[in-house]
Amino acid sequence: MPYNKLASFRYRVLDRCFANKYKSYTLTNLIETVSNQLYEHFGTISGVSKRTIQSDISLMRSDPPRGYAAPIVCKDGAYFYSDAQFSIYKSALNYSDIQTLKEISILLMQFKGLPLQQEVVQLIERMDTQKNEINNTKELVSLDTNDLLTGLDFLPIIYNSLRENKLIELCYIPFKSNQALNITVDPYLVKEFNNRWYLIGESDHRKGISTIALDRISSIRKSSKNKSDKKLKLPDFDNLIGVTIPEDSSCIKIKINVANDRLPYLLTKPIHKSQKVLKKYKLYTQISLDLIINQELESLLLSFGSDIIVIEPESLVLQMKTHIKALSNHYKLKTDRKTT
Repeated sequence: MPYNKLASFRYRVLDRCFANKYKSYTLTNLIETVSNQLYEHFGTISGVSKRTIQSDISLMRSDPPRGYAAPIVCKDGAYFYSDAQFSIYKSALNYSDIQTLKEISILLMQFKGLPLQQEVVQLIERMDTQKNEINNTKELVSLDTNDLLTGLDFLPIIYNSLRENKLIELCYIPFKSNQALNITVDPYLVKEFNNRWYLIGESDHRKGISTIALDRISSIRKSSKNKSDKKLKLPDFDNLIGVTIPEDSSCIKIKINVANDRLPYLLTKPIHKSQKVLKKYKLYTQISLDLIINQELESLLLSFGSDIIVIEPESLVLQMKTHIKALSNHYKLKTDRKTT
């Protein structure tokens, strides 16, 4: 089946026209109706051409997996379904559809413990008589996952608590203190970063936002108490790298000089979607980012070594200097020990 968003939208509009028992649609009517709907929903002012609508009709008539085998007929210039009960959205899933779902389930199974994962597999098996085929399908895509990571079995409880607006009671062991804490969390969302999963919400053991690594949870259960009505003030996660949320965090503009030898890497894989090229020089290019400054961002910038130099803001420049000085002192001490 076609995946193009605008094409899929046109098929949906045409489907309603062909199924309408009370109005006749000529080719001109179809063009006008589809064009109006495209403008209303997507702001498309160019409309749609006669050739496009004719092509859409031809595709909808064609057999799966390309089309929908739609019984579209034309009589006295009007287009309609010969079967009044037909709709392209009532069609049963075909072999190609089921194969696509199987491949998606294989990707999901690489993240062990994800909510609804097993339900997806069972659903596919019920749709397909060849129940063992999903287990025999060759893996074509490998994701960067950590099979040794603990805590993923807590995901279903957290997921259900979020869906049902319930608090979560858990036993948490921080890395630094190694002392177990029994806390109640008002959950907001679960976020994955760098092959580790985190529960983000408001807990009763500290003020502000709590970020709890799932692999530091020893036990968990859904509370009978409902979430509070007050809305937790969270930053825009679109402007955040990682999961660390500083107090009074705000998005600011960051300027960075990137060595031109390294620039193609950042152009093909931007640090963030806000990345913009400001000016190109002989040896380097200046780019900007709109982000909240946190530990993960600092670590990411440090990972580029001398290929990146932070220019603004001054607070981040000073923080980078502090990290670099600490590293320099550390390696200097190591060198001194070897020579003595």
